Amino acid sequence: MGEPLMDKCLDRAEACWEKALLRVSAGDLHSTSGCREWSNEQLINHLVGGGLRYAKLLAQCPPAEVEATRGRNHLGADVSHRIGPMSGHQLVRM
Repeated sequence: MGEPLMDKCLDRAEACWEKALLRVSAGDLHSTSGCREWSNEQLINHLVGGGLRYAKLLAQCPPAEVEATRGRNHLGADVSHRIGPMSGHQLVRM
């Protein structure tokens, strides 16, 4: 896949992710997601955490730092981000 096509696909995936998140209300968070074992909140948290892990992998962070993101609640309390602390809600919107 060429770089322009990859960029286009990633941009499309981001737009789909944002559209899906905008449809989730606070009342939907504890409902079962498309992954029956997880609630919507757990699925969103997993995907946000995955994005953080990929960013750390691309930055060549040590494996222990990457693995330390697993099992964390990325949607609750403020998250440390390179531009400063932000809430999980703000991070999801980014």
